[in-house]
Amino acid sequence: MASLAGVILTWPGTSLDKVWALNPTAHKQLAALGKPAGILFQVMGDIVNCVRGDWLRGGSGFIIAGALLWFLLQPRIRATFA
Repeated sequence: MASLAGVILTWPGTSLDKVWALNPTAHKQLAALGKPAGILFQVMGDIVNCVRGDWLRGGSGFIIAGALLWFLLQPRIRATFA
């Protein structure tokens, strides 16, 4: 759910915004934080896992999330979804 919320916060205005009908209060509070909140949602869980000592899950998740964000932020990919 955190990944879904992160994606929807990062790219607002899509058909996925309908999911916020399930929790409009959270949408109000999180939307005020803007797009950076969406990116933090995708990475924060992995950082918490590392802090808790689960290095394998946290480290691999952080690498995968970082690679995915790097891919999505490429100019060609951004132009496709803009």
